[in-house]
Amino acid sequence: MENSPLQFKNSRLNLTLLQLYTLDTKILSAHLTEKIAQAPKLVGMLPVIIDFSHVTPDPAALASTLQLVKSFHLQPVGCQGLDESLQSSADELSLPHIKSQITAPPRPTNNAAPAPTAAPSGPTKIIRQVIRSGTQIHSPGDLIVIGAVSHGAEVLANGNIFVYGPLRGRALAGIKGDTTAIVSCDLFDPELVSIAGIYLLSEGLNPDLIGDRVVVGMSDEKLSFESLKPLA
Repeated sequence: MENSPLQFKNSRLNLTLLQLYTLDTKILSAHLTEKIAQAPKLVGMLPVIIDFSHVTPDPAALASTLQLVKSFHLQPVGCQGLDESLQSSADELSLPHIKSQITAPPRPTNNAAPAPTAAPSGPTKIIRQVIRSGTQIHSPGDLIVIGAVSHGAEVLANGNIFVYGPLRGRALAGIKGDTTAIVSCDLFDPELVSIAGIYLLSEGLNPDLIGDRVVVGMSDEKLSFESLKPLA
């Protein structure tokens, strides 16, 4: 294939899920304004997948939602959670329907903060090797990695994630909505870290934490970071 003008190759891109719990454009606009004001450089021109799992749009609502998201300079690259009857409408809007690989956390009710969920019932998974770029590891309970998580790798757990080595890829703990989950690592330098769907990309992290032993948790619906003393 040396003379081939192109190649198709597998690639794991960092994409953000935009979960919708209403189709009211005024409410969505107000919340998007608030979110983007918190981190304009982080969110601007961000590629997103729009998740319609918790709402039931018609073709008109689908089009108006897409227009609204684009008006905030977000870049929709696809959608998920649509009924089959609407997937052709999404195609006409150049919004391909993407099969979900990660179950979205449940919708909060009455605008209340989500209550901490019980500890995961699934077994702990232990990985005793480097997790290389392009690899995704998921545990139904806690995940323990004895080795590095490389750039471009992704580790997910219904419970906690413990990395006994450098964390340079993506770490998503509590992916079923467990707000008590933590991410702990010996060297903190992730592309993305997330607890129960609340996330930060590398650009939004405190640079003083990079290279430290760090524990990431959640407090008041925000990620919290604790830097530990270096290993002796």
